[in-house]
Amino acid sequence: MYTNKKITARSKIVFALVCLFAIVIVTQIINLQFINNEKWKRKAVQNIIKEELIEAGRGNILGQNNAILAISTPYFVLTWDTRFPKGKDSLRYFHNCLDSLADSLSRFFGDATKKEYREQLLKARYSKKAYYTISKRALSFDEKERLKKWPFFRYKTANTGIRFEKKELRTYPYDSLARKTIGQIYYDTNHKLLGTGIEYAFNKELSGTEGKKIMQKIGTEFQPVMEAGEIEAVDGYDVVTTLDVQIQDISYQALKQAVKNTQAKYGVAIVMEVKTGKLRAVANYPEIYQYALAQPIEPGSTFKLASMLACIEDKYITSAETLQTGPGKWQFYDRTMTDTKPHYTLTAQKAFEESSNIYHARMVQKYYAKNPIKFFNHLERFGLTEPTGIEILGEPTPYFIKPEDKRLWNATTLPWLSTGYNVKLTPLQILTFYNAIANGGYRVKPMLVEEIRKTTKVIRRYPVQVSREPICSKESLSIIQKMLEGVVQRGTAKNIYNPNYVIAGKTGTAQKVVNGQYQKTYEASFVGYFPAKNPVYSIYVLLDEPQEGFYGAAVAAPVFQQIANQLFAMNQKTQEFKDIKNNISAELPTVKKAFAKDLRTIYNELSIPYQSADTGVWVSSTVIPGRKAVKITSDKISIYNKVIPNLKGMTLKDALYLLENMKVKVIYEGQGKVVSQSLEIGTPVRNDMVIMLKCE
Repeated sequence: MYTNKKITARSKIVFALVCLFAIVIVTQIINLQFINNEKWKRKAVQNIIKEELIEAGRGNILGQNNAILAISTPYFVLTWDTRFPKGKDSLRYFHNCLDSLADSLSRFFGDATKKEYREQLLKARYSKKAYYTISKRALSFDEKERLKKWPFFRYKTANTGIRFEKKELRTYPYDSLARKTIGQIYYDTNHKLLGTGIEYAFNKELSGTEGKKIMQKIGTEFQPVMEAGEIEAVDGYDVVTTLDVQIQDISYQALKQAVKNTQAKYGVAIVMEVKTGKLRAVANYPEIYQYALAQPIEPGSTFKLASMLACIEDKYITSAETLQTGPGKWQFYDRTMTDTKPHYTLTAQKAFEESSNIYHARMVQKYYAKNPIKFFNHLERFGLTEPTGIEILGEPTPYFIKPEDKRLWNATTLPWLSTGYNVKLTPLQILTFYNAIANGGYRVKPMLVEEIRKTTKVIRRYPVQVSREPICSKESLSIIQKMLEGVVQRGTAKNIYNPNYVIAGKTGTAQKVVNGQYQKTYEASFVGYFPAKNPVYSIYVLLDEPQEGFYGAAVAAPVFQQIANQLFAMNQKTQEFKDIKNNISAELPTVKKAFAKDLRTIYNELSIPYQSADTGVWVSSTVIPGRKAVKITSDKISIYNKVIPNLKGMTLKDALYLLENMKVKVIYEGQGKVVSQSLEIGTPVRNDMVIMLKCE
């Protein structure tokens, strides 16, 4: 009886447990089917289906004439999921093809032997790392297609684990040319997007829109679901800049040479189109910072234009107004101001031409000391107190010590401000002011980007922005323009006077502040425009801390002249250029060696009669005796001769074109025409050959 009771008790316990278990199962079924049905459906889908982003192609950054300044180049990386292939047949195939694969990789990449590649592949295969990069470098599309034809990749491609991952490489075809202006983008440690230049300022337009595709897990791999609705990526737009590659190169090379010759810390050269404000060149050397658009400096004597124009506009002075300047020193309260030499008495015209500190300081102090706000009102009207609004980020607001700042303003602030101290402006801000003088008194907003395009379709066009009101009267403008011309004709910049066209501009030499004190380190600058009668370009040049000379006239003005001369020669819109065509001198231009097409174009544009004896690619020219004409004769130079030609007398541009097409590496010194070459004429050309050219 006892045993039966015991069995019955145990049976009841088992039954209760079974019922409890059944209740749990039913509860879970209800939970899965009705209560959390959607949740578990989503999880199930997530495990077998996922969305994968399709990266959009980044747009190009273009210069004038569709020159490519930045482009995204697609490339491929060969990777391998070493967990594949699987199965006896696949594994047998892998081992059978391993030697062939290793040999092919060794031949293709050439960086390891067949044995080394075989060992690497086996090690990767049996390691715990699933992801292995086979290719040691980026592969082009053509290379990828060649590799796909190898036997190993043809065998059940979906199951071998081999993948050609597509990536994009941002390249800059002109290397360092305008690199800080073009800029870049990158991510910080928190994955926050950062950057500089046009790349960052127009990242939204350049980036495009990512696409999406549905991936389904098949076995252990995710494969695209072809029937699922794929959202295609939309590639980014192209950004068309105002930069002219030829003008940028001219400016950069001239600046680079000057920085090296003077051992300056850095240099800046900006070329702006007067009527439109379009920046044709923004050169920094070295290209490690955007000095031209973002570096505030004390402008020194270039600021005297603002001081003089304010006094002329208020009719306090005329160009003939005289002031005492003493023996080159003048006491302003507890500070002494100096000139480079004693003048004693100067007219306003002469004081501006000779860049007298004392004259400008006495003039501004005399007329504005009791009402400095009136002087500042002129600076505001000139547009000097606000940023230019250039498209890229990082432009600082101009800095001034203002009269209302009682903590900093004192009795000597105004006289020193009149000569370009107690103020900080960027090179672009200074140039924009001078450009307004060149543009008939109307201020033009500097322009770096003019269009957003989708292939050839213009999506957005940025208009030229000109101020409605001039910064000064016509009478004042006429006076100040003559003063600027006088600086080059008779004043501090007479060393760059050119009889063929008139330059108007101003030199600047500013002491730098080091640890709160002015030291004997300088910033030398020259800013102006040309041709003065009908200005086409305004240019600003700065050399920071030059060691070989420090006056703006000595080190910066020659860079301006070099850039201006080359722009003048290539520009056919200026009136002076047209006049030269109609007044050919008896001294006709000839060349020893030149590219035939270029030479004929020059003679045609200058309306110089010429005879062409034959149709050679490289030619020379000589004056025909007794006639105002030249004769063009062929020079037996060819990139197909595979011997070093006689390069003496050839322009550096032509010599580079010729030698680089012959696959010869060129190192050169100077600019202009080739005067000597390191390799003898007739030397056979080899692939690793290097030639040194000296130019003057």
